[in-house]
Parts: sequence; structure tokens; C-alpha cells
Amino acid sequence: MTRNELKELWFTIPHEKKITTKTIIVDLNSGEVKLISDGNDYWSVSSTHDKPLIYALDLDEYKTGEYKLVIK
Repeated sequence: MTRNELKELWFTIPHEKKITTKTIIVDLNSGEVKLISDGNDYWSVSSTHDKPLIYALDLDEYKTGEYKLVIK
């Protein structure tokens, strides 16, 4: 498949508007905290390994209530 065929295929796929999800995932086994934002225009992830639960609860994103907290 050529590049132009792929481009044409991409533009024929229906792109529905999806709801932006914002999640903080705390993995207690690995000590990792991930902030995930997923929407129509972007997808981003940032992570840390420093005192995971305390770090997650002190985040401004968590305090505003925009992000859902998931603890594994």
C-alpha cells in the first residue's frame, strides 16, 4: 500500500468526537504514577516513581477533581 493510499484511507475513516478522559493511575507494585489525558485532539502520559500514593494525592489535577484516580 502506498503512502497516498494510506492517506486516502485515513481520511475516509469516520472520526467521531469522543469524550476526553483524564485518569491518574497509581501502581503500588512498581511505584509508578501515570497521568493520562486522552481526547480528540491529543493523548498525553506523564509518569513518576517517587512515593506514588502521596504524590498522586498531592497533584493539582487530582485536587481539582478533573482526573479519576485508579489504584492498582
